[in-house]
Amino acid sequence: AIFEQIYINNTSSTRAGASQINNWKLMIKARRTWVKQKNRQYLFYINR
Repeated sequence: AIFEQIYINNTSSTRAGASQINNWKLMIKARRTWVKQKNRQYLFYINR
């Protein structure tokens, strides 16, 4: 979370930075959901 905050602080000063943040946030979000899905599949596999 700290890393995210630093990244946002460093890039939010410019307009290009703002759009970059949005892309970055979307990427993080997508990656989190992907990880969740992977974990769910993995747990399902173990519990079988």
